[in-house]
Amino acid sequence: MKKLIPLLFMFALLMNITACRKKYKPQNRNPHFREQFVQALGLQLVNVDSAYRYGDTKIFNDTIIGIDVSKTKGSRVENPDKAIYFIQPLNGNMKKMEYRANITVPVELDALRNGNIYFGAYGSSYIMSIGKDGLKEYFKKYRDTLFYANKVMLYKNNAVILSMNGVFVFDLSSQKPLRKYKYKDEIGNFGAFIDGDDLFFNEVITKIMPDSSQKETLILNHMDLTDLTYKWKAKIPGSYVLHFNDDKFLLYGKKCYTVARNNGKITEISNRKMFFKKDSVYGIRYVHTLDTTLHKEGYEFVNPGFVVLDSLNRELYSFRNSRYMAERGEFIILRTNDNLYFLLINKRSGKISYKITNNDSREDKIKFLGKYILIDGIYLYK
Repeated sequence: MKKLIPLLFMFALLMNITACRKKYKPQNRNPHFREQFVQALGLQLVNVDSAYRYGDTKIFNDTIIGIDVSKTKGSRVENPDKAIYFIQPLNGNMKKMEYRANITVPVELDALRNGNIYFGAYGSSYIMSIGKDGLKEYFKKYRDTLFYANKVMLYKNNAVILSMNGVFVFDLSSQKPLRKYKYKDEIGNFGAFIDGDDLFFNEVITKIMPDSSQKETLILNHMDLTDLTYKWKAKIPGSYVLHFNDDKFLLYGKKCYTVARNNGKITEISNRKMFFKKDSVYGIRYVHTLDTTLHKEGYEFVNPGFVVLDSLNRELYSFRNSRYMAERGEFIILRTNDNLYFLLINKRSGKISYKITNNDSREDKIKFLGKYILIDGIYLYK
């Protein structure tokens, strides 16, 4: 009995701690949040579906894809056979196709092609697809070469895979390798994207100096996917934030540069101090072209907020402690850093047209999916 008393005491203590632990209760700061957003932006309801709130919901060419993990207890490993992969056109009859597979739920869904969703296998070095053709695996014989398939991009009948070892191009039907670019330095998860027939990708090479400091060099590559030939390679000393802007790349670090899309020509932006308050601009997190016809570019800073410049890099207007979310029609949509408000800014005048109180400051209640907007994880608007 004496041995039992301490056990009973510990059990009672644990029960008490569990009972006292407060469960998260959603806030209700603005019950009219969705209504106000819809009215301000003139949105039209497309569909209502609770499956949109889970997993990696994306939209490709007016078709929404995602993973409903509501029956897997929120785990990628626990009961993965109960995860539902869905594909649903957002026009016509909007019939939703659903598929199941007993595989670990992937981190991200990358592409949609002919009724099949493509993604990197979770924690593995090959890719998979699921959809009308069932569950398929690709490039498993090249697992040692790929070393984690972080992202898959489709171009015609080719698959471009961004791995920790480099960028690889495969024929999707025969699964034969066509071209590869292995990173010169260490393994890494760098960036790549396809625009038209062009593949752009980068890597960073780090060199340890005699004083133990690190010297970094950014390498930006351009490949023509029509014939798999390299068009140019740009090397710039330093570490940079990259942004693609139709005809050029914008690079921001200790210095600022543009890299021309057609020939890779590097040009330093000489008047950067007109809008950067300090010599170092590592604070920049995001760069976005707001409207090419107005020749305005918007920049998001980590602390100060959001600033809009003209083509000569002169400040037109700015908002402190705010983050860029999206652009919709005549509005720039910002969210305050405290997550309490959404600001709808008229991009011509720079004035606040609407200030909408966020319904729940601890949750993201809105998701921008191209020309679509998902509110409360359920209501899809256009």
